[in-house]
Amino acid sequence: MAGKSKLSGTLFAILMASAGLGTAMAEFGGNAGLLPAGTELAAIYVLFPDPWPKARHHKHRLLQPEFLGAIARRAGLGTRLYFRTDHEPYFVDTAAALRSHPDWQLVDEPWPFEERTVFQARAPSFRSLVATRK
Repeated sequence: MAGKSKLSGTLFAILMASAGLGTAMAEFGGNAGLLPAGTELAAIYVLFPDPWPKARHHKHRLLQPEFLGAIARRAGLGTRLYFRTDHEPYFVDTAAALRSHPDWQLVDEPWPFEERTVFQARAPSFRSLVATRK
């Protein structure tokens, strides 16, 4: 699998947030064993997350200040956060959240690699951003 995705040595963590953002926060932000103690994230990729387009559901979106803080606590200085979505309002909201978050800074950098995902193939267009851990 690593050769197929060209991401050897990468840990993929899937956060099952079926009970809402709080569950993902507890699993990732807490010491619930998702990652061994002392593990530092080298890069974070959030590709085409559920945009929860209805305003009343925005609280379920993954990239919110609380989650950004939780991943920042496991990210080393300079760690990159790569975000891609085909939902323009989610892109705008995420960019604003990163701009105002004390642990992250948007940077003007190219996407590190291009491996076309099934979501990219289905999307008429998509937007990407890169942020770095301060």
